[in-house]
Amino acid sequence: MDSITKLTTLGNLTEINTYSPYAYDAVFAFAHAIRYALDKGVALSAVTLTACLANISFIGLTGSI
Repeated sequence: MDSITKLTTLGNLTEINTYSPYAYDAVFAFAHAIRYALDKGVALSAVTLTACLANISFIGLTGSI
């Protein structure tokens, strides 16, 4: 099942924006980065979140992140 089919099935949508999977993955990437920072005891800031983003990976709707 591809990313578009997954989102359509989840929300019973008939139309979906082509960029939606990318936005979904971006939100999850930042959530993972925030969790990573909190687990490491690092204060949250733009600089630390950017650094933490480099340390996360997961399989998102658009592929490997």
